[in-house]
Amino acid sequence: MGKGYYISKHLATAAMVLAAIALVTIIALSAVYNREKSKSTAKFSNATTSPVFPTPKTSNEPWDRYRLPDTLSPQYYNVTLWPRLVKNANEMYIFTGISGVMFTCVKKTDLILIHSNKLNLTLFKGHHAKLTGLSGSVTAPAIKTSWFQTETQYLVIQLEGKLKPGKDYCLYTEFTGELADDLEGFYRTTLHKQIALIVISYFFTLETENVIIAGTAITRTIVGPTKRMSTYLIVFVVSDFTYINAKDKKGVLVRIWARKRAIEDGQGDYAFNITQPILEFFEKYYNTSYPLSIALPDFNSGTMENWGLVTYRETALLYDPRRSANGNKQRIVTVVSHELAHMWFGNLVTVKWWNDLWLNEGFASYPTWNMKDQLILYDLQRAKVQNSTGAAVLKMLSEFLTEPVFAKGLSNYLKQFAFGSSVHLDLWLHLQKVGVKLPYSVHEIMNRWILQMGFPVVTIDTRTGNVSQKHFLLEPEAVVDRKSEFNYELFVPIKWMKKGQVQDQLWLLQKSGTLNHLNKNEWVLANLHVSGYFRVNYDLGNWERLLMPKKIFLNVFSYMIPVVNRAQILDDAFNLARASILNITLALRSTKYLLQEYIPWEAALRNLNYFFQLFDRSEVYGAMQAYLKKQVKPLFEYFGTISSNWTTVPSGHTDQYLEYTMNPEKIRKQDATSTIGYIASNIIGQPLAWDFVRANWDYFFKLYGTGSFTFSRLISDVTNRFCTPFELSQLKCFQKDSAETGFGLGTQALQQAIEKTTAKIKWLEENKEAVLQWFLSESA
Repeated sequence: MGKGYYISKHLATAAMVLAAIALVTIIALSAVYNREKSKSTAKFSNATTSPVFPTPKTSNEPWDRYRLPDTLSPQYYNVTLWPRLVKNANEMYIFTGISGVMFTCVKKTDLILIHSNKLNLTLFKGHHAKLTGLSGSVTAPAIKTSWFQTETQYLVIQLEGKLKPGKDYCLYTEFTGELADDLEGFYRTTLHKQIALIVISYFFTLETENVIIAGTAITRTIVGPTKRMSTYLIVFVVSDFTYINAKDKKGVLVRIWARKRAIEDGQGDYAFNITQPILEFFEKYYNTSYPLSIALPDFNSGTMENWGLVTYRETALLYDPRRSANGNKQRIVTVVSHELAHMWFGNLVTVKWWNDLWLNEGFASYPTWNMKDQLILYDLQRAKVQNSTGAAVLKMLSEFLTEPVFAKGLSNYLKQFAFGSSVHLDLWLHLQKVGVKLPYSVHEIMNRWILQMGFPVVTIDTRTGNVSQKHFLLEPEAVVDRKSEFNYELFVPIKWMKKGQVQDQLWLLQKSGTLNHLNKNEWVLANLHVSGYFRVNYDLGNWERLLMPKKIFLNVFSYMIPVVNRAQILDDAFNLARASILNITLALRSTKYLLQEYIPWEAALRNLNYFFQLFDRSEVYGAMQAYLKKQVKPLFEYFGTISSNWTTVPSGHTDQYLEYTMNPEKIRKQDATSTIGYIASNIIGQPLAWDFVRANWDYFFKLYGTGSFTFSRLISDVTNRFCTPFELSQLKCFQKDSAETGFGLGTQALQQAIEKTTAKIKWLEENKEAVLQWFLSESA
């Protein structure tokens, strides 16, 4: 999702004035949700001659709430934008614009709220807007007063009288803003080598003409009315890109836009070739025609599903057949399919409020491609770490409903709410209507999963047949202070097998239940194909049977268990050990059975990376390296690859790149935080990155702290290795010393870093010696 300026829900006509085309300019019009106020001083502020009226934090006034009142309903917008791509007399890039909001009064009110951020509005008789009635019989009340509410980013307009329900009005404003390079709202960015676009569009240009305004020769483009849509999906781009294009079987025009050199080199061909098949797949799966249009550039969020103009960073779209790896192809397919899925979930049907945002993102990540197992690995295991839901919960839902029932329910839901908004309960109802036998309704089952934090660990005791569930906490001493009406009990669908034979699905509907007909000498595997959103633990005897002698495993066992479950066994074992539920040496034993298979190896490396961060500065590291060298040798020989020259870091290399992150000419602002993260992932680079971020905290907070989704990741990246009392004390000092500047969107990440470091210190005290002895014995 992108961020920027909220203008309206429906755009009917937009007139955009285009100036020089040496730069790219992007505007994202969006509802801004609960963003912390920036503490930096902007050159353009929400003020003309009127003061900002502060309101106490305890205020319940409409302008202090982040959600708009339901008294007014916008119908459409007329917008004119004129970006000035040459500095003015004050050495600033600016833009000017005009906005006319046509809206209907739903409930009697004397208050108008409209989002506005960092704009200078022209005053009309001392007020920031003009209000008129849209029919001769309607006279608009006079404006009593108007001001900007900075915290919630509202222009507040109080009227002398009441607006009448059922009547239509027009709110007119003229504004000026800075065309800054801060990656927010309406901003500018130089081309260099970082931007790319795809366009798939039914939009059309009504008129393009050369005109002279205020003595300046410009090109004016008038764009036709759009479909009914949410404002955060609107984007304008001014650029000198070129493109490749073609129409699909249904006449939808698909275009890939990028730098001329990139297009000439064929770097847009791969994305172009996959876009039409992806659209056709979603049309068939959802049984709903593609509703509108698409396109793609670079910016802070990486990608954004704007309707008619999907925006991507160049690295997420372009593929150089001479230099790019196959992994780049996979990333492009994954990212493009994610954004195109949003055309249905998020664009055609939009959630009514941000608390259901997981629904949009979940369906966009829902694994329906041949990469399904890999998507399970990335999305489900990452979701388990991050306590998120989305694709993992939806996958579980489709599994117990069955895929045909799930797809039919989705199709009915999309048709019912097309070009409108809904809540998650509407989806549950449409899935229920399709008809399937369940122990409870879809509503009752799913609400337990989405209205509670986290997920359970299901424990199966093969000696007694007892099956139980418990809220899983990676840090066992963490205190769960958020109450749940369901007491963290879930309705858990468990698919399982016994000695290689698939059994009937079990629904665990209470804290505990029973699996019948178990034999203590037969192995049991639960969460078959990782169909559920939970971890699995067993009695020690069943763990021993699952981790049988390697020779038996290779000859028999490996063919009975799906590849994704072999990754799941390893991932569950390591995380249960981290949570002090399972012995760590048992988890380590699961790495002895790695074959030449990507998904289990990826799961192993993800978990062992945690060990690298814990032990790469201790005596355990040598024994750990020796063991892994023995395990990797067959892979090394199989692929026949050598990378011995990649073992050293040039002198001053990381320091130089860290400094570059503060120079947009060297490293673009959108890539600065990820660059620091990559440096921090290296044992040598980590302390350098940590010291660098602390020393330049004011700079990074001002630039990213209140508006960038990557900001919290910056804190977690530079503290991931922390596991000593000294590093814990550094974290607490940083929290105290930087309190005046603040932490913005990184506040939670910093607190989590402190909690995780505390937990790691305790875990190491209990397990370090056991880990060392295991690696020493296995590497001998």
